Amino acid sequence: MEVKPINYITVMGWMVTDLRLKGNELLVYALVYGFCQDGGSEFTGSVSYIQEWTGMTYRGALNILQSLVAKGLLIKRDIVENRVKLCHYEAVPPSEKISEGMKKFHHPSEKISDNNTNDITKPKGLYISNPPTPIKFDFRAALLSLHIDRELVDAWLQVRKAKKAVNTEVAFRAIKREIEKAGKPASECIRFAVERSWSGFRAEWMQNERNQRTAPAPRATAVDRLLAMTDELYGPITPRYDEQ
Repeated sequence: MEVKPINYITVMGWMVTDLRLKGNELLVYALVYGFCQDGGSEFTGSVSYIQEWTGMTYRGALNILQSLVAKGLLIKRDIVENRVKLCHYEAVPPSEKISEGMKKFHHPSEKISDNNTNDITKPKGLYISNPPTPIKFDFRAALLSLHIDRELVDAWLQVRKAKKAVNTEVAFRAIKREIEKAGKPASECIRFAVERSWSGFRAEWMQNERNQRTAPAPRATAVDRLLAMTDELYGPITPRYDEQ
């Protein structure tokens, strides 16, 4: 991809008022959003393409992408094709309605009297801005930012909904800590939880189950070995019961 004279970037007002972006972060987010605004596409361009637009160094452009991913504003997806790693990015817009920005309010006019003149109307206009609309935490987008397969994320959200688990930012941070503690890829951890219908995930749960699977079989006693030898020589012995 290369910048052509007919290419352009559209900076939406909510990117500034709601997301509080500015400078190169604003420019890079708007660039990625332009490819993703149809709801199904992703930005598949290279870091060099971003460099052309912003004039930043390679490391500077990469740092901006990493910062936007860390803030949950971009979702990064790694794809390997012909042994080459490709990075795809998806922009995450605010989940709530974009604020309308500035609104004008007028207080009722106040009439004052002056002895030397007629009544004069004194307007008391006041311009204020709405407070920025808080960005609602997106639990699904946060999970996707950990590079978990979309199918697994959706399946786990169904499990959590069935068990009435609350998808808060606090819950996500706790899950992320446990995934890091497990030392396994996030997709593997969440698949482990989905297959067992767990609404949560703890590293120790995974480790305990793995320990049970790899635990050695109990050693046979001398009596067990003698009985096995008898069965092998004479066949199983049928116990006799006194029916009287």
